[in-house]
Amino acid sequence: MRRHKGQPARGYYNYEECITYWRLHREKNPADLTPEEKIVKRQKIEEEQERQRRLSKEKARKDPNTVYPYGTWEHYFKTVEDRERKAKEEEKETRAREAQMETVRALVAELP
Repeated sequence: MRRHKGQPARGYYNYEECITYWRLHREKNPADLTPEEKIVKRQKIEEEQERQRRLSKEKARKDPNTVYPYGTWEHYFKTVEDRERKAKEEEKETRAREAQMETVRALVAELP
């Protein structure tokens, strides 16, 4: 950076030089956002993150045979859904066994 009068700068810049540089290059350092603008920006970011989460959940649900890399959200959602599906299947099997046992008991009770 050079001084206003064309003299080369030596070592450290003085205060006026820094102010002049900042004024000339203001677009490099934009002003801070107002609190309302910060809130709106945060809401947009949160909405985008929520949309990405929903899309990844839907993508994980579409194809049960897809293998996702370990540690991704898709892998996590798939494991959660697999766990829930297995629990439901076990519950159905338990109910079927109980119903079968009841029919056997009823048949045995009718025997002479």
